[in-house]
Amino acid sequence: MRHRTSIHEHVALILFATSFGLFVTLSYPFIWLLTRLYPRRFRGWVWRRVAQSIIRAAFCANGISVQARHLGNIPPNTPVLFTSNHPSDWDGFVIFSLIDPNTVFFTAPFGQFAWILRCWLRQMEAIDVRRDAVDDARYPESNNKAIAIRNAAESLLNGKSLILFPEGHIEILHSLHYFHSGAARMALLAHAPIVPVAIVNADRIFPSKGCLVRGAITIAFGEAIDPPRLELGEMLTKEHPEAKRLHKKMHDSIVSMLPVRYLSDDYYKLKSKRTGVFIDIDNTLYQGLSQVDFVLYLLKLHKIKWGQALGIFKWLFLEKTHLVPHRAMMQGALTVLKGWDAGELSHHAHSFFNKQALPQLHYGLFPVLEDHIAQGHTIVFVSEVIHPLAKEFGKFFKASATLDTKLEEEEGHYTGEVGTLSYGQKKADLIKRYATRAHIDLSKSFAYADSESDIPFLKLVGHPTVVNPRGYLNDWAQQEGVSVYEDSD
Repeated sequence: MRHRTSIHEHVALILFATSFGLFVTLSYPFIWLLTRLYPRRFRGWVWRRVAQSIIRAAFCANGISVQARHLGNIPPNTPVLFTSNHPSDWDGFVIFSLIDPNTVFFTAPFGQFAWILRCWLRQMEAIDVRRDAVDDARYPESNNKAIAIRNAAESLLNGKSLILFPEGHIEILHSLHYFHSGAARMALLAHAPIVPVAIVNADRIFPSKGCLVRGAITIAFGEAIDPPRLELGEMLTKEHPEAKRLHKKMHDSIVSMLPVRYLSDDYYKLKSKRTGVFIDIDNTLYQGLSQVDFVLYLLKLHKIKWGQALGIFKWLFLEKTHLVPHRAMMQGALTVLKGWDAGELSHHAHSFFNKQALPQLHYGLFPVLEDHIAQGHTIVFVSEVIHPLAKEFGKFFKASATLDTKLEEEEGHYTGEVGTLSYGQKKADLIKRYATRAHIDLSKSFAYADSESDIPFLKLVGHPTVVNPRGYLNDWAQQEGVSVYEDSD
């Protein structure tokens, strides 16, 4: 269930972020001048040492204590990989507050951070990485995976330790997610030990992006895991037997140190194509209304006229003011496509998706879908979005199907009539039909959606999640004990 926030928790986070930001901003010019006195090879260490002091001061001033367990498991005078679970935004700083400052961060693209923090991370010699195609579209200046892993291995070989999070993202639903194999491959490349780390209670100290609850975070350090030496010239992929063995040891060690509340069945025991994942698109995976943005895109290309675009927005207004039912709105708006060549519309949908839609994906939900894909779950998009556009989302995520709005065609051209409108109860009917045909077990399946009109299909599955809920959907989720995900950006 979602954490019920209070005004005091919002204020506490504002005070914490403000104090941290002031420490960082005011210190920056002085540290920059100070490091000019040091040889270049020592400057990163100075920035990290000062950053560590700032982090400790900010935690202490705001009532956050960090308690260490088994610090003696860290090998002395040896570069290691600290690999940890990832329950909050502040986990890297929490770990860093306890360990040798000769440790660098392996982090998300710098572009995700505020400008001043981005500058600090660069000065601290952090290594950023583009984790997926969304990062590729948003942050092309960051390192790709191959370069980032190589840079990380070089840092280890040069005597620096590394902090990284094998999940690749925050534990959005407050339970452990799928572990990626990069950490194991880095350890093998540099022949550096892995120190598994378990962070406990950070999700209660930082229950959401807008809150802080004062208290203690516990950091447990597991026994170091030494990687075997590889034969010279061996190709190191995630399928390499030693990489898989090392990855499993690391994973099992972290799991053994975590309380049971972090260990959900969601990503561990449902490894089956009979497990379906049904995802809405607009305002769930995509920030906003993709069809409205697609209309504006076509308008920009002069493929539709201003009068036609205004007609579409007129229908949207009429529905918002409850003057016409939803189906009438969709039918009226989609008459603009009458006579369009189906192939031409598909071409423009493909171009729109890659140029404009990709950067607009809700990033927080994107890694969750990657986790499902990694577990072999059957991905299905179920959306009111018209088929030419919905199928682009489906192709990108390697979905098995898209249950979407179908437009009637004659000889390759649209008639302007809506055949199947994937909305409300119709979505649920389409899912039931698909599940029967594809042998999907709905009781073990997942669904993600943002609208009260999606409740019929959310009720079908064993693991429903509502995304950024408002109004009645929010009330329904609380009454039914449904998972709520609000930090999807």
